[in-house]
Amino acid sequence: MQARRIAVWVTSLLIGLAAASAIVFLFFKTTLDRYKIWFPGDNYLVLIIAIGALAWIWLDYFLGTEMLPR
Repeated sequence: MQARRIAVWVTSLLIGLAAASAIVFLFFKTTLDRYKIWFPGDNYLVLIIAIGALAWIWLDYFLGTEMLPR
């Protein structure tokens, strides 16, 4: 069970990082300096967290780790 929980965290982080990078650098074709509000990379970090959280929820459900309560 612990290995599956670690796999959920790592995989969701990698999915968030890959998807956010694709959105910012490939889709918007911009840099972190231009994609900011207060400091370079702040919107990028929020995007990683948001996409990673969605992936975390679904990976938790499909792998049955039950980190979220029913």
